[in-house]
Amino acid sequence: MSGIDILKIENFIDRLERFVKPNLPTEELISYVTEIVKDARELISFGERRLALDILLENLLEEKIEIDKETLSLLDGIDDEEICSSVSYLYSLSES
Repeated sequence: MSGIDILKIENFIDRLERFVKPNLPTEELISYVTEIVKDARELISFGERRLALDILLENLLEEKIEIDKETLSLLDGIDDEEICSSVSYLYSLSES
């Protein structure tokens, strides 16, 4: 079982949908985020928390989607080197 708190992931995804997705610049990006969130929720339903979060973050990074610091802070404290690295990079995107 994954040591990543399911509530952290769910809160992150919820905030991503409510605050980040509606402010994306194109319909294409909005549709993309809708799909990757759907995929993440599906993986979570199969108990794949870490994989779901890892893929979700990688997809956000791939498209260089800026995420506000308050949303990213929901993932603070996750004890996983790869996840933390992705979150750090997303923080740096939000500062540019």
